[in-house]
Amino acid sequence: MKHIAYIAEDAKKARQALEQMNIGDAKERLERVIAHLSSHPLVYGSVGDEQWARDVKQAIEDAGSLSSYGGYSGNYGAHCMRVTIGSLTLYFSYQTVVAFEDNMSLKVTENLWGPTTGKHLNAIDGGNKAARLPSAKFTEELEKVLAAHNLEV
Repeated sequence: MKHIAYIAEDAKKARQALEQMNIGDAKERLERVIAHLSSHPLVYGSVGDEQWARDVKQAIEDAGSLSSYGGYSGNYGAHCMRVTIGSLTLYFSYQTVVAFEDNMSLKVTENLWGPTTGKHLNAIDGGNKAARLPSAKFTEELEKVLAAHNLEV
């Protein structure tokens, strides 16, 4: 019964992390829940069936991923983060979304900030400045795609 308490606590914290969009923590906790269920067949049988396990695995995949882009290391890499949720990837420069990719379509904003963000944008689109969207158009497109995914930044 002790294992069930640990599993329930991990599942509860995973749900809270998902609600707070703490993707990394949610994935880690859900993976732990699956590992516990896999290694304890009696617990697995008491908690649910194979469909439940598939649902939990799908929740992990839906939770997305968080990584840096541009090949930077250390503290500098923390300023250029990429968040993937389902088919949507958001690219951040510091705390601002500067690009997104949805269904293989990349949208990048023009550089309104300076040389560091310019380097981030170049890392995203390979320096294709001609394809970058004016700020107002980018914001409009971003709001549409976020609404389509039931997200907000």
